[in-house]
Amino acid sequence: NKIQAGLRAEASDVNFVDNFKQQKHNFFPTFMYQHTIDAHFNLSASFKKTISRPPYRELVPYSVFLNQYSIEQGNPEMVPQFDDIYTLTANIHKLNVSLSYTDTKGMIGLFPSQQDYNTKVTYFKRQNLKKASSVALYLFYPYQINEWWETMNSGTPIGRNSAEGVVLGLNHESMIY
Repeated sequence: NKIQAGLRAEASDVNFVDNFKQQKHNFFPTFMYQHTIDAHFNLSASFKKTISRPPYRELVPYSVFLNQYSIEQGNPEMVPQFDDIYTLTANIHKLNVSLSYTDTKGMIGLFPSQQDYNTKVTYFKRQNLKKASSVALYLFYPYQINEWWETMNSGTPIGRNSAEGVVLGLNHESMIY
């Protein structure tokens, strides 16, 4: 049996004078437990919390003209995205099966923020959605064809993603299988 645990603490202070100021203190725990049944079979479970920050250039409130119909604007109201990632893994001989669930708070995405039907111009902003989640089953199996040729076979036979948040002033929910 094997157990690993960790904790990372972080303090950030961002100040773009007259535009926005963000001060944050966050903790990022990790945990992993692995149990070996025998030489050909082991199980593991893990958890980790991660952060994805918007790049500074996306926080600055300026406009970028992508083409005559699309304008991307910076959004100083964005905050970091936090992911809680849970994983269960089984290694059975050469087969690796992994089930992963991610719970996301403040998912960052590029969405339309305003549309002008007269000029046909759409304004886009990166913004935080309320929440999102994904679950997926991953398979990996190497196969030795002969002594000099081996294939690495992998796939995701099952997956589901969902997101919820406000886009163009309306609440939206989506689910993809």
